[in-house]
Amino acid sequence: MKSTLPRVIYCLAALSALLCACAIGQPPHYLPDPALRAVVGQALGVANPTPLEMLALISLDASYKGVTDLTGLNYAINLQDLNLQGNKIHELDALADLVNLKYLNLRDNRIGDLRPLLSLHNLVELDIRGNLYPYPLSRQKIVEFKIDS
Repeated sequence: MKSTLPRVIYCLAALSALLCACAIGQPPHYLPDPALRAVVGQALGVANPTPLEMLALISLDASYKGVTDLTGLNYAINLQDLNLQGNKIHELDALADLVNLKYLNLRDNRIGDLRPLLSLHNLVELDIRGNLYPYPLSRQKIVEFKIDS
């Protein structure tokens, strides 16, 4: 019994120190791209948007902001209008769950794979001009599909 008590005290002290460090540390970044985090934060009026706060996004203009990574944008499931024109985006995986999107502007990025967009059945307008290989996507169900320069 005597030998386990110091271990328990040590474990409790370590746990307490860990909890204190977490409490005073930086909050987690759900949007690791600083440019995207700034745009989303400005649209929501907060510095570091949480997934719950991102539910309020209906429209977002992040054009020409230097965005490279869309990770975390998948939390904004109520987005209907998204403008990402003129950034340096390569991957679209974070957009696959944004099934409420109606208008999506991806013009002038570095996108080569559009397969993550196949689940966006409510998409009415998609602009993918000025990308690498923007053609492996069916035009069905999209009212306006801009692919020419």
